[in-house]
Amino acid sequence: MTRGRLVVAAAALAVVVVVVGPFVYPSGFGGADVAAREQTESIAPGYEPWMASLWAPSTVLGETLLFGLQAAVGAGLVWYAVRRFDSSNDAATDRSE
Repeated sequence: MTRGRLVVAAAALAVVVVVVGPFVYPSGFGGADVAAREQTESIAPGYEPWMASLWAPSTVLGETLLFGLQAAVGAGLVWYAVRRFDSSNDAATDRSE
């Protein structure tokens, strides 16, 4: 088996494990906010937050859409930075010729 095929096979196996794993071993993951709240309540049962959110989405769909918007903006910024640095290298090469 060539090295390229071995890499593809390993990547495919990793994808299968990541996709099938949560169904085989359900962990009841509740997210980082829930875990932080539970940990805080176990350490200091009488703790009350000193600040509240200014606005919270009323539905799960709204929360999902906001998360998607954040991901899209972040991906756009990364894409812009990569293109910007790539373009500056191409421009420097063109001027030197």
